[in-house]
Amino acid sequence: MFRKSRLIVFIGALGLMLAPALSFGQVPNGTEQVLPLAHASQAGAGAFIARGSNASAAALNPAAGALEQRLTVDASYILISDMASGEEFGHSVDLGVLMPTRFAVFSSSLQFLTSPFEEMPLGSNFTASLQISKELWSKLGLGLGLK
Repeated sequence: MFRKSRLIVFIGALGLMLAPALSFGQVPNGTEQVLPLAHASQAGAGAFIARGSNASAAALNPAAGALEQRLTVDASYILISDMASGEEFGHSVDLGVLMPTRFAVFSSSLQFLTSPFEEMPLGSNFTASLQISKELWSKLGLGLGLK
């Protein structure tokens, strides 16, 4: 009986992990650019998001803020220009806070992206996220995030 219930739990967890990969929705062109355009520190070449000291890095990797020990408040703005015509502009705004406590590190961020370009038809996107992370061992953190 115990083995059967463990097998059911394992199959259920596996199904939950594979469900997003099995959704056959049509992804608009340019949607892979939404995350790198969330914060100015991630938009440049050589951006490193596996660990970061801002709330936007924690939005991409919830365990990123686990090692932080200082309160961090950040704001970012990116102007996205249509280089061909120079007449259309997109915008990306990010506001975030990362607050370490004795028990865990809490972070949240608000991100807004608008893209009027035909080549990247994203429209307007608003994302709010909340993360909690904890340092388990030296240089090893665990994080949970909600978007």
